[in-house]
Amino acid sequence: APVKPKPKIDRRARRILSGLLKCCHCGGGLTMHDRRGVAIRITCATAKESGSCHNRKRYRLDLIERSVIDMIISRLREPEQVRAWLAEVQADQRDASKRRARAEKALATANSKLERLQMNLIDGRIEAGFFDRQVVLIRDEIAQARAALDEAPSDHVVTMESAAVRQMADVLGELARDLPSLDPVKDRDIFEGFRALISRVIVHDREDGRVMCEIFGDIAP
Repeated sequence: APVKPKPKIDRRARRILSGLLKCCHCGGGLTMHDRRGVAIRITCATAKESGSCHNRKRYRLDLIERSVIDMIISRLREPEQVRAWLAEVQADQRDASKRRARAEKALATANSKLERLQMNLIDGRIEAGFFDRQVVLIRDEIAQARAALDEAPSDHVVTMESAAVRQMADVLGELARDLPSLDPVKDRDIFEGFRALISRVIVHDREDGRVMCEIFGDIAP
């Protein structure tokens, strides 16, 4: 009998913190235990599978996600993070302006070459055959310059620091609101971009019965 191919396993994270949540008692991962409506409870995978960890507690995944997201967003809003973001924006603007200026200069130069070539033909300083060969090359230069100009960002960019700060605050507000419901496939770039900030989250039990999330990662990038 023919051997059936093994089904492909989709190993992509399905929740914003999938694979990042760790038990404070053994360091093992936290895995889904059950779902009750929108409330998903997670538990220590080591305790569940092998029993070598004594932590049998259940934790609300949706509340942990909300706590971690809010903390990361609040850190991104800190002044030093805003300044770092503004520096990136300004660097991008300078680079965009240079690219647009280069494209505009290339287009102007090519148009001038075409005008001179046409005038030389009219004045009889060049032969028609030479004109025909050169005009093809120059028109190609013009087409390339126009394409580069079309691809260059427009001059309408944020230049005022206060406007840039407001823009960042608006984006972060939308991000905080939407992150828990992002589709891990359709919103892959945002989904993975946020996850890349976090290496792990240790879920600690507090004496008052509540939970504390200890986040490890690198916000700077």
